[in-house]
Amino acid sequence: MKKLLLILLIPLLLISCKFDDDTEIIEMIEVIASPWERMSDFPGLERDDSVGFTINGEGYVGTGKTGGYHTDFYKYNPDSNSWNQIADINGVARQYCSSFTTGNDAYIFGGKTGADMYTNELQSYNSASNTWTNHAPLPAEGRFSSMSFKLNNTAYIIGGRTNVSFNEVWAYDIPSDSWVQKADLPFNARHESFTFSIDGFGFIGAGINMDGSSYNDVWKYDPASDTWTEMESFPGSIRSYAVGFSYLDNGFVCTGSNSQAETINEFWRYNSIDDSWTELEAPAYGKIRGTAIFKINNEVFVCNGLDENIDRSKELWRTTLTSN
Repeated sequence: MKKLLLILLIPLLLISCKFDDDTEIIEMIEVIASPWERMSDFPGLERDDSVGFTINGEGYVGTGKTGGYHTDFYKYNPDSNSWNQIADINGVARQYCSSFTTGNDAYIFGGKTGADMYTNELQSYNSASNTWTNHAPLPAEGRFSSMSFKLNNTAYIIGGRTNVSFNEVWAYDIPSDSWVQKADLPFNARHESFTFSIDGFGFIGAGINMDGSSYNDVWKYDPASDTWTEMESFPGSIRSYAVGFSYLDNGFVCTGSNSQAETINEFWRYNSIDDSWTELEAPAYGKIRGTAIFKINNEVFVCNGLDENIDRSKELWRTTLTSN
């Protein structure tokens, strides 16, 4: 297998070395992403549109679709490179869930449960008790393929779809188990966008609308003012079904499918300091969409998905991000 070394020069830290003329030196820190490496396969059935999250240094992947929908969930231990099955989710099987994590608990929201059947359920998994708990459902109709990010003690559920795409933004207050609707998106309704969060701001980009429109715009959300600011557009292939994650002051985007529904093998880095994008070396896992993702410290894992031959996957891949 050909190995690829990804070297990223990322301006991450401002060093306050001021001189008499108020000149400030900016130090550039080098961040290196290791070649993507295949790890132990997911032990459940191959699937796409599963959901992932991280609790206390371990990764979790579950739900999704093979021939039918799934309720099963599995825990990945990075130290032993091994999987164990955990408790199934509550309720019916589903795919296209959203997720967020706080402390020892991870939450999954929404999903598609059948033909023209969608849920507004929110439930959390507690790793200490290996149990799922139902919480206050979204006070609106069910939906799937919503986007999510968590800022402080609030999770945001954005967009999504049924037979139409939504432009709604809902804030879930974790301590009080309550929902508040925020201002609608000031841009096109969509689903299956990528998201990540950096320095207390949420970012959303790309995605697709049920009218067939695809997008490459990127927006930053400020929770203090409940406002969105348009950022530099995503320069890669217009896509949906991509996944995003953040590391230090940077966001990353990989996997997905283009406006012709062709799977994509691209890897991009967003620099939040200068609002710029850089394309990285294509990952070794090939063209795929509908993956689950989880991040354990500086290690990022993508799991499952649908490849260019429309075959579902059990594969798990890892890259490690380091800085000098």
